[in-house]
Amino acid sequence: MWLPLVVISFFRAGAVSPLGAVAILAFWIAWELHCWGGADAVASITLVLLWPDMHLILALLCVHVVAAFVATIVTLVRERAWKLHAIPGLPLLMLTVLLREAFIWLPISNG
Repeated sequence: MWLPLVVISFFRAGAVSPLGAVAILAFWIAWELHCWGGADAVASITLVLLWPDMHLILALLCVHVVAAFVATIVTLVRERAWKLHAIPGLPLLMLTVLLREAFIWLPISNG
């Protein structure tokens, strides 16, 4: 019953900020699929509502890729096994915000 409302809201929000709308929908789906906890999803959605820009998405991607890579390497070295990890999301989101702020202050050349 709520699905039409979500679809209509997504398309209306997508007209204003397509990147933000897709990110919010992706974070919500990650929570629904139990890939993220509720606090992680809500914090991520809040950050996208505050800063619906590519800097935040790139920072989020970079922090999570590095964390997953480091956790995987540590597990491979210590246990000689390949497994999925449950890394707390809120500290990673704090690092995401710090990295986003660093991206904002970096000079970007136009050539």
